[in-house]
Parts: sequence; structure tokens; C-alpha cells
Amino acid sequence: MSDSTTSQLHIIQQAIGKQTFEIQLARLVENNDYLLFLNDGLYTLFEPDILKILTLKDFQPTQLLIIDEQVDARGLQNKPINNDVSKIDYSQFVECAQQASKVISW
Repeated sequence: MSDSTTSQLHIIQQAIGKQTFEIQLARLVENNDYLLFLNDGLYTLFEPDILKILTLKDFQPTQLLIIDEQVDARGLQNKPINNDVSKIDYSQFVECAQQASKVISW
């Protein structure tokens, strides 16, 4: 995370449908925020409609995050992952959370 004074970390922990995701994204996420797809929230990232929404929002590659071990644990390692998604490990997750101005789970 580069701008720790203003960036928020959003942790998406549950699979979310397109409409709910769009509402939450518009309501909560600012341009320089980070989205970490964790646990069952990883399934959200593999939905084509969600990927379209994220592309339209124009996130930078380092703003969309996953933990590689979580992908493997859910058997998603062979599914294509958008190039705009950065893989991090658990220690990097902790760093992101510590640097964020706010951590929001949804």
C-alpha cells in the first residue's frame, strides 16, 4: 500500500452478487482504496460481471488483492485471474491492514 494516510482496505469475505457489489463499491470505495478478496469472497472475483465492474472502476494493479494460499484452498488455482489482481501473502495482508486508514469488511 502506497498512500497509508488516505487508503482504506476493504476485505470482501463473502461471495457477493453483482447488484450488491455495485452498491457497496459505489458507496464505500474511493479511488485509492484496496480490495482484498478473502475466504468465500474469492468467488466474487471470478464472476465475469464483477470483473467488468472492476475494470470500469479502473483500479490500479496493486489495488485488487488476493492471498494465493486462499485461492489454492478453494481449488481456484486453475481458473484465470485478472492481470490487475496482485497476489500477496499473510504477512503482506497484515502490513496492508496496519497501513490502512480504515479496514472495512463486507
